[in-house]
Amino acid sequence: MASEKVTLYLYDLSRGLAKLYSRQLAGQQFDGIWHTSIVVYGTEYYYASGIQTSVPGQTHHGQPMQTFDMGETFIPKDIFLEFLREISSRYSETTYDLFENNCNNFSNEVCQFLTGKNIPEFITNLPREALNTPLGPLVRQFSQAIANQINSPESNGDTYGTIQNGIQSLNSIVNNPANNDLLVNFLGNIGKSTTTAMPEQSMPNPTEESSNSNNKFSLIRNISSLDQLNQTIINHSFVIIDFTMANCPPCRTIAPIFEKWLKEKTSQPSYKKASPVPNIVAVKIDIRQCDPLIPRYYGISATPTFAYIKNGKEVGRIVGANRNEIERKMNELINEAQNSKPCIKLNMQNKFIPLEHYTFDQIENFDDIITNLKTSLVNNNKLDQNEWDALMNLKYHINSNPDPNNVITDSCIDAIQKSIDLLDNNDVIPLLEILKKLYLNNKVKEILVSKKDISLLKLIYKFKDCTDIEIQSLLLKILCNWCNDLYAVGYIISEIQYNNETAKEIFINFLSNSLLSENNEIVSYGLKLLNNFSLFKQYINNDDEERDINIVSAIVQVLQNENIINTSVLSVLSSLYLIIFESQQSSVIDLLEVFEIKDIIGNLVKSFENVISTTEDSSIKIKNELLRDLGNRVIAMIDNIEN
Repeated sequence: MASEKVTLYLYDLSRGLAKLYSRQLAGQQFDGIWHTSIVVYGTEYYYASGIQTSVPGQTHHGQPMQTFDMGETFIPKDIFLEFLREISSRYSETTYDLFENNCNNFSNEVCQFLTGKNIPEFITNLPREALNTPLGPLVRQFSQAIANQINSPESNGDTYGTIQNGIQSLNSIVNNPANNDLLVNFLGNIGKSTTTAMPEQSMPNPTEESSNSNNKFSLIRNISSLDQLNQTIINHSFVIIDFTMANCPPCRTIAPIFEKWLKEKTSQPSYKKASPVPNIVAVKIDIRQCDPLIPRYYGISATPTFAYIKNGKEVGRIVGANRNEIERKMNELINEAQNSKPCIKLNMQNKFIPLEHYTFDQIENFDDIITNLKTSLVNNNKLDQNEWDALMNLKYHINSNPDPNNVITDSCIDAIQKSIDLLDNNDVIPLLEILKKLYLNNKVKEILVSKKDISLLKLIYKFKDCTDIEIQSLLLKILCNWCNDLYAVGYIISEIQYNNETAKEIFINFLSNSLLSENNEIVSYGLKLLNNFSLFKQYINNDDEERDINIVSAIVQVLQNENIINTSVLSVLSSLYLIIFESQQSSVIDLLEVFEIKDIIGNLVKSFENVISTTEDSSIKIKNELLRDLGNRVIAMIDNIEN
């Protein structure tokens, strides 16, 4: 496959103004206000009012002042264009910010995707260095004013006119009385370090709650990880998520009003007297600082966006700083919370469910595995030497420190698919061992998903009826490793087709069959896969009643397997809890009633209580107390949904 050259174009948005005035303004020399673009496939790609394209060197910025060779890419153009469509919501006209989300952030992300390399740090570090000067706020105003003028196509490259406008902007900023304190502070510090950061304002503890013991409405700030968000949604029946951005003017406008409303709601006597009131939590998430999976899966394209969550489901969304609508929806959610029955929540900070995803990274005798695989594929003339060399590209992605610059190639993917087609029960195990390790690499999985690769579907489909325990166990381990990433889980239950079946059908059928296996080892691995899948599934907007019924039916059968229950009861109960919590389908509850699942779990709870009352081993007692509590929570949640 032919490679494409990747070039970084560098422009100075200030046309020399930054170099001329930066030391006078900020006490530190900055050579430019940098704008960059990526040139690849004969086109210049850049971020201004959304993602833009141009003939290289023909944008309104004129000719670049410098170019950088960023290497080559083997990624096809259609895959690259699909990648641009995927990130377009994060690089739209409304999300542009000169200091937080700019053309250089876009160029850096594109360059990483194409070549695995970052653009030069002197470009990406400039905003932080500028804002950390004593006159950082003035630098922001000046730079934004210059950038807005020059970044506009209306400037038409008029450098002289832009400089005059820039000087006027500089004069108005310096002469603004509101900036006097900053200027006095700056002049008073001449001769001292001019790179000292402005003092930061103290922020409240992210999880700090009111000292009022009756306060059930807490404000959590700065959640940034997906695990934190997942935990919060599971722990609370009602959640308000404020998707914000530090330098978004509407966000800054609505933020104090939003917080004022929260305080007012917590002090209302009627709210205090409501008994019991399910916990309501307000969460702030800066979409530029958080795990990028969060805004991707919530489809956030503008800030502020307020999402209203009830029992794990989004029940409303307001985009923009519409005060009336935001307050109306907040009151609606609070009233519903006051009038609802208490819902039992699963406290994930307690060890009621296995938070660690089950993964399998051990690969023994790697050299022997490669030798055996080569014997099967090359020595038996199933792959030619070029195909084997392409397949061995896998080695770069499964070592302990994979090289981020090495992108899995199309020829390697083709070789994987051909190997799956050609290998049978007798010689497929070495390939399975390698794929098990490969699918721990989330970057590789992201590329495979972006290419809509069917290798995993092909593998499951071909060996789904295989009776060899080692092969079935390896397939389940492979899927466990695949399902340790939200993006990958979304793909495995998508509508992607293989052999007239969807990915969802292939995966769910294989999972259900493993749980119904007569071999306890297979059931045990199936439960681990179910655990991984359940923890991620609830955060994908993918309601599917038939899927949930199939899974719950299999869990019901597992609950009647005494050997499995004795060794894997925690996985069974926690997975059942998460499935019911996320689904809450009446048909699922009806199925549980038909199978008298509450009676089955009730008997388990009695057995746990019996152990608690008779054992003298403290560790055994603690374990059974956790199991008893989890069993009671499952029963209580079913009762709550039924009523």
